[in-house]
Amino acid sequence: MTKQLKTMTLENERFRFEILNYGARILELSIVTEDKIRRNLVLEYSQIESYRTDPFYLNAMIGPFAGRIANGTYAINGKVVYHELNDGTNSLHAGVNGLHHHYFELTRVNECVVATTTDNDGTQYVITYLLDERGLLINMEAIPQKPVHLNLTQHTYFNLNGDSTIREHHLKIASDCLYFVDEHSIPVRKHDISADIFDFNHAKSLGMVLNQKHPQFEITKNIDHPYHLIEGKVVLSELKYGITLIVESDAPYAIIYLGNHLGDAEQTLSNGRMLRDYAGIAIEPQTLPNAINTGETNTVYDKDHHFKRWIRYTIRRR
Repeated sequence: MTKQLKTMTLENERFRFEILNYGARILELSIVTEDKIRRNLVLEYSQIESYRTDPFYLNAMIGPFAGRIANGTYAINGKVVYHELNDGTNSLHAGVNGLHHHYFELTRVNECVVATTTDNDGTQYVITYLLDERGLLINMEAIPQKPVHLNLTQHTYFNLNGDSTIREHHLKIASDCLYFVDEHSIPVRKHDISADIFDFNHAKSLGMVLNQKHPQFEITKNIDHPYHLIEGKVVLSELKYGITLIVESDAPYAIIYLGNHLGDAEQTLSNGRMLRDYAGIAIEPQTLPNAINTGETNTVYDKDHHFKRWIRYTIRRR
C-alpha cells in the first residue's frame, strides 16, 4: 500500500519552512521581499505527488552516501559492499535504498522539526531543522549499528528570483581547488583554481559561466563538480530582489551543480513554469564523493563513532 505524503511547517516573522516526509524534502523556504510578496527560494513541484517519481533528488535529504560510487562497490574491513548501479557504472546517492525514497517520521519539537528514519542496515537517521532569524539550520546525525559508509548532504535546488533559469544569479566560493571528473563523472584529478572558468573566489555571473565551453563540460554539460571549501561557505546572490543566500557547513567539500539536466523530464513547478535546464542550483556540502575507494578521507562510521554534519542557510535581503 502506498504510504501517505505528509508535511510539516515552521514559520517566524521572517521565513516560512515546509518539509515533506517523503525523502525529507524541503518544499518551501520563503521570504517576503520588499514588494510585499512571499517568494519561495527553492524549486517546488506544482503537484506534491510528483515527488514520488522525481528523478532529480529535488530538495531531498541524501544518504547514506551522496555522490557517485565507482562501480557501485567499496570494501569495509575486507568485505565488499554492493549498491545498485543507477547512473551508468555508478551508484548515485545510494540508488533505490537512498534516503530520498524513505518516508521519514516528522515530529515538532519546540521551534524545530525532527525527521527520523532507519535503513536496512539498522542505521538510524535523525535530522533536525531549526528555523531562526537567520534562516534554516540543518543538523544531521546517523547512528550505525555496524561499520558503514556515510556521507550525508541536503540536495536543495535554489532559485532566488523566480526566473526560468539561474542566469541572473552570482556565485562566490572561497576555494583553492576542485576535482575534475572522468568519463563516468567520478572525481579523479585535483584542479588548482587559477582565474579560469571554475574560479568563483570573486563573485561571478552564472549566465557568463553557462555560456562558456570547457573539455569537462563534454562530460558534465556544465559545472557539476566538488569544490574544496576554504571558509566553509558558498554565497549565492541576485539583484532583482536583493536576496543573498549563504550556505555554510562543516563539510570539507560542496558539489556545485547548475541544474544541467533539469529539463530531461517534463515537470511543472509551483510558479507555473516548466522545469528546464539551469532552473536551479544545487549546493551540496559533503565529503569528497567516492573517497571510500580512494582513501582521500575516512568515511566509515560505527556504533561508537556516529556521523554528524550541519548545514546552515542564512538568507538576507535588501
